[in-house]
Amino acid sequence: MLAPERIPAIETQRLDKVYVSQSRDGKLSETHALSDINLRVAQGEFICIIGASGCGKSTLLRIIAGFETLSTGEMHVMGKTIAGPGPDRGMVFQDYALFPWLSVAQNIAYGPRQAGLPKAEIAELTERYLDMVGLQKFRNRYPHELSGGMKQRVAIARVLANDPAVILMDEPFGALDAITRNGLQESLLEIWEKARKTILFITHSVDEAVYLADRVIVLSPHPGRLKLEIPIDLPRPRDIASVDFNRLKRLMLDAIAPDIAVEAAAEAS
Repeated sequence: MLAPERIPAIETQRLDKVYVSQSRDGKLSETHALSDINLRVAQGEFICIIGASGCGKSTLLRIIAGFETLSTGEMHVMGKTIAGPGPDRGMVFQDYALFPWLSVAQNIAYGPRQAGLPKAEIAELTERYLDMVGLQKFRNRYPHELSGGMKQRVAIARVLANDPAVILMDEPFGALDAITRNGLQESLLEIWEKARKTILFITHSVDEAVYLADRVIVLSPHPGRLKLEIPIDLPRPRDIASVDFNRLKRLMLDAIAPDIAVEAAAEAS
């Protein structure tokens, strides 16, 4: 049996996802969203997933989160078969999903409180993650009083306070302006280096993938298949103007370009 530190954080084997729908006249149709996904993610690894629209990136993340079930195959998180959502996985969405009636500190404390932790431990966790995301001065503000970047920091801190083994991030910076996005990328890497959580991060940005990831997974669409795995063997902090950075960026763009062209042609027809 593998030692705990050797057990993959995430492992899928021959994972398929098929959606079945029924038309008004009773006919059944199938949409094959994912096919034969074999993925192994080490503990503490930072993985980015990219691909053309319709390649099943978000579907895969939702299956790992336990929000959707796979059709065939196997899925394990920290060696355990997934039967639904659980505290071993935390999800960060693009739209923040904060509780608007709770302050910043109360949002962060929500998970530990629901878990029934002692008040002193809840307070300690809240302070730790307020510090980690740099929001001590905004602890009593409510979500509507925060910028988009601040809201996403709260969302990340709220997930961290639950101490999950895996953090799943579905285009968390996609709705933000470029300057805010760049700042949050830096902050996320600092948080990851401190917390050493496993992160699975979906993005449409090739630059973001090369900048953040230890390894990039490229999916092809209809159905989503694992097309390419690209190790990012660049030291951090990464120089986005370097020859090696742009070599990896070109490799990804070349892998995705044919799928984007097919999607564009299908939409035009």
